[in-house]
Amino acid sequence: MAWSPGFLWLLAQCSFHCVRGNPGTLGGIRWTRCALNEVLGSKSELESFWQDYVLHWSSLHIDSGASLELARFFMKWTEILTQTKEVLRSVAENCLFGVLTVLLQALPAIDYEKGRHEATDVLKVASDLVAIFQEQPDRERIRSNSIADGWDVDSLLRTTRLYDTILGRSKPAKPSTTECGLKIYVAAMAKMPLQCLFGMYGTELLFHRHFLDLTQDCGALGLIRTVGTGKGMEVLNYFDHFNTDDSEAATLFQQTLQYLHEVGDGEWFRRGGEDLNTETAQSSFNRWKDIIIPGHIDQWRAEVLRQQNQPLESRDVLVSFHGRYSGNTESYENVTVRNWIMRDLAGLPGVSVGGFVEGYHSLMGRSRFCLAPRGITPWTIHLFVAMLAGCIPVILSDDLEVPFQELLDWTSFSVKWPSKQTGELYQYLRSIPLEMVSAMKAQVDRTACWFDYYSVEPGCSPFVAVLSLLRRRVEQRPSFTGHFWGPV
Repeated sequence: MAWSPGFLWLLAQCSFHCVRGNPGTLGGIRWTRCALNEVLGSKSELESFWQDYVLHWSSLHIDSGASLELARFFMKWTEILTQTKEVLRSVAENCLFGVLTVLLQALPAIDYEKGRHEATDVLKVASDLVAIFQEQPDRERIRSNSIADGWDVDSLLRTTRLYDTILGRSKPAKPSTTECGLKIYVAAMAKMPLQCLFGMYGTELLFHRHFLDLTQDCGALGLIRTVGTGKGMEVLNYFDHFNTDDSEAATLFQQTLQYLHEVGDGEWFRRGGEDLNTETAQSSFNRWKDIIIPGHIDQWRAEVLRQQNQPLESRDVLVSFHGRYSGNTESYENVTVRNWIMRDLAGLPGVSVGGFVEGYHSLMGRSRFCLAPRGITPWTIHLFVAMLAGCIPVILSDDLEVPFQELLDWTSFSVKWPSKQTGELYQYLRSIPLEMVSAMKAQVDRTACWFDYYSVEPGCSPFVAVLSLLRRRVEQRPSFTGHFWGPV
């Protein structure tokens, strides 16, 4: 959305002195009036403020695609709307879900520029407003009216809950004694920017935080070194045009470069704002010591995917894939397998392939098979999205090492197909007997928790799997008595 000159002028002019009238109390709030000019003055520019500048952003997804520039605008309005309790109460009683949208959209910028403590304070304001709303006897009427006006109420309530978890206001369960049996050294690093915890590369800091919690709760010491932020640095690049003068971004940048110089043995370069790789992978993976981890899917998206997971008999699409390819993304010109998918599968009965489409989560929930082709590297997030949607993944990445092969039988719930044989894939998928498809679908549903960072299944999550495999790595290390020994 483009910000009009009138809005920018309004943002600069509005301050505490433009508040007028008596704020009233939350006990008799109107909630959905949404006429800011009735609260912050009579300027005509304010009359449609919520509808013109806020309503569109109430469908809130906290992920790595958020814009820091947008968050900064909402941060300014957060300062205006929360300058006093009276102002906040007056505005909230006029447009509750508009205020929630402003506060939640501002959080990444507040955390990034003002620190975690202030971000947590703003989140508490949002959480308190949600709690007051949920205590209202007519909350269902308020909710229905707000939805009818275009506010994505469920998204706002869900996002408040997710931020409570991410920012530590909702405490995770204590680690088990089994988890505490593994000693871990967590490398020191700068404070985690909030935005680096979201999106498919959120694994770097999520694991770092999980291991840090273990060291605090278990008193763990050094044995396994955890390092990360290679993609965290890249997230900041997209998030804030990578301003290396900023202390947080500069620290991440220097740490990443140092790590690449120390352990990197291949080329790492940039062109046109995208990380690029050649079609031929040069793997440095070592099965004796390395562990592949699944890509991170944000909690909001994981919940949506689970909701869209249809039983096999309700799946009317044979195979689907929608995403980046050379037709919509220049940097994917050399990702030939995605071009072959379009060439060989588009237009066939029961097939849905192409660029980005609305309702893709629903489409995956209706598909029996979901393609997971490689991207600009052999790795692909489509594999893990398919699993959470209950869709049998078809891996089209010859060099991909899938996670947790020591724990899971991948042949029972997925297909790995040669990338250069996409022309034969359609007939192959059609030829799989229905009873076998049914068994694979059931196994997908049983196995999906291993790829869900927000799994509530006991003993089944990426964190549990990684700790189990780390323990195996430690146990298989050869014994070493030492250089010298003898009786005391």
